[in-house]
Amino acid sequence: MTKHGREAMKRLVVFLSISLLLSCGDERDRWMDGKIRERKPESANVDIYLTQKPTRPYKEIALLRFETFGNPEKLMRHLKIKSRELGGDAALLLQTSGDSETQLSLLLFSKQQPFTNAVVIEYTDGQ
Repeated sequence: MTKHGREAMKRLVVFLSISLLLSCGDERDRWMDGKIRERKPESANVDIYLTQKPTRPYKEIALLRFETFGNPEKLMRHLKIKSRELGGDAALLLQTSGDSETQLSLLLFSKQQPFTNAVVIEYTDGQ
């Protein structure tokens, strides 16, 4: 193989590696307990907790991190879809600091917070 051919091959390998990494997207799901759950049907109810924690007992099963939408309806829809995909009963939005209503406003309407973090939860009371 010529020097030019080797350089082209190196560039191709780098390009394919970067493409593979980027195809994973900004969304990163992290299982917290190592147990993969069955996807819930689209008709399954999913609770969303934006400013307070659930009163029912629960277990955290996965972390979600995705690009912030700046649109409340889109955020809620995405949280529900991802929670169902991961077999969760609900999603709990993670706050960084400060009061929860201020954090929610920043999350929904500010470009200063480019990512949203949430925890998918599974209720443990069997209801």
